Amino acid sequence: MKKILALVFTILLALASTCLAGAKPIVVLGAMHVEIAQLMNKLEKPKFATTFGHKYATGKIDGYPVVVLQTQMGLTNATSAVTLAAERFKPLCVLGIGTAGAHVDTMKIYDIVLQEKICNTNCYDTEPRARGEGSNDEDWNYHDLEIFQDGQWIRTRYVPADAKMLALAQKVAYPHGKVYVGIGNSGDVWNRECDYIDYLHKEMGTICEDMESYGVASVCLKYGIPFLGVRVICNNELVEQTANSVRGGMDWGEEDFYFKASKYCQNYAYDVIKKIVQEQRK
Repeated sequence: MKKILALVFTILLALASTCLAGAKPIVVLGAMHVEIAQLMNKLEKPKFATTFGHKYATGKIDGYPVVVLQTQMGLTNATSAVTLAAERFKPLCVLGIGTAGAHVDTMKIYDIVLQEKICNTNCYDTEPRARGEGSNDEDWNYHDLEIFQDGQWIRTRYVPADAKMLALAQKVAYPHGKVYVGIGNSGDVWNRECDYIDYLHKEMGTICEDMESYGVASVCLKYGIPFLGVRVICNNELVEQTANSVRGGMDWGEEDFYFKASKYCQNYAYDVIKKIVQEQRK
């Protein structure tokens, strides 16, 4: 009887492998090497390559094909990288991971944010002011952008995450802090002015910020690829909690500054991927 069960199990595994041979991969994007290196090495039999300057690794998690790709920092790099990934890998879904700054006082370093929607805070109009009249960010008028959704161009301030991916991610346990669900903000800027962070939180409803998610989410929406942003808090200027204070005064320019937070984020993302794989096998 045991031999028969073992044979049936072997056949089922073979059939599963055959079914997955042509499966669309899960693509994971992160800006910096420290934000994706550990996940690359978690892949089963990873193969490393570079295309158009973007380093990536292909392999499997729980037997399912996964691609982990480094975008480099900023909206432009992230947008070009996800377009490349969409064209080359035809992904099942895209997971954007990495570090973020907090927009809420209660957030602590190592907390996770699941971005239910994302906005671009580079998009605003300023009021006319003559030379010598200065600048006032409270007079800036944030406005909607055009995005391509469901076969048509619409104007909106926010790009939504995929509801199914968000629901699956919320089922994953996280031992290093709290998991928040809310609005992420992307822009090519590192905000350290508390009044401006408060303003963005009030005006846009943001709870965290990064430099890539909006670009990735917009492209995924255009291609019809499900997307979810998963970010780990690495600094909260509102309560003067930064990685410097936690880790003892490290240089802000060093990648090692992000190591612990990035590690926790990648572990969480790994478990999210396994949830997605389980869902695919149902």
